[in-house]
Amino acid sequence: MASPYSASAQELFVTGLDNGFAFSGQQCGSAGKNMSVTTFGKEFKVITFYYNNSTVTAVEDGTGKRSLLFTNGAPAVPATFNANFTKIGFDSGAELKTNEYVVGSHDFTDDTQPELVIGVRQAGAKNMSIYVFGYIGNAWKCIGNMVLSGSNIRYCKAFRQTITIKDADSGALHTWTWHDNHFDYLSSDNS
Repeated sequence: MASPYSASAQELFVTGLDNGFAFSGQQCGSAGKNMSVTTFGKEFKVITFYYNNSTVTAVEDGTGKRSLLFTNGAPAVPATFNANFTKIGFDSGAELKTNEYVVGSHDFTDDTQPELVIGVRQAGAKNMSIYVFGYIGNAWKCIGNMVLSGSNIRYCKAFRQTITIKDADSGALHTWTWHDNHFDYLSSDNS
């Protein structure tokens, strides 16, 4: 029997992205999905596939050089902030194939150069994590991490310099805003 979330897995649960795609871990497969993004005059192919019990996202530049951005439930590149990444949708070290993912681009830093967004939502919409990656000094870095756990999360919106996640049960809005080279958090329920 198909997962009740498989039909919605093709819809972007993060709206406001400039381009992107969504999939479940089960749908990803070894062939994966890809898109292109151009930032600071360089074009990158963004590749996502399933390998060794984990969804992997990498970027490939015009020369064919690949850089791993995300694997095993967390960024695989340095962060520009102190980070302790929460793994969403893992059980005994293996990623749940019912997790939903979104990969896309959005200009949070308002410099006309898009950042990459990788979102993970656990089946049942109880946990979500959004990672933002920027191309800084000829290398990719994680510049933001937004996590919401134990809530009824149906969607997330990227708009200008913000990411907003709504808890459908409480109605609370959780917003992260980019300024001064980092994301600040504000919640409508003061949590």
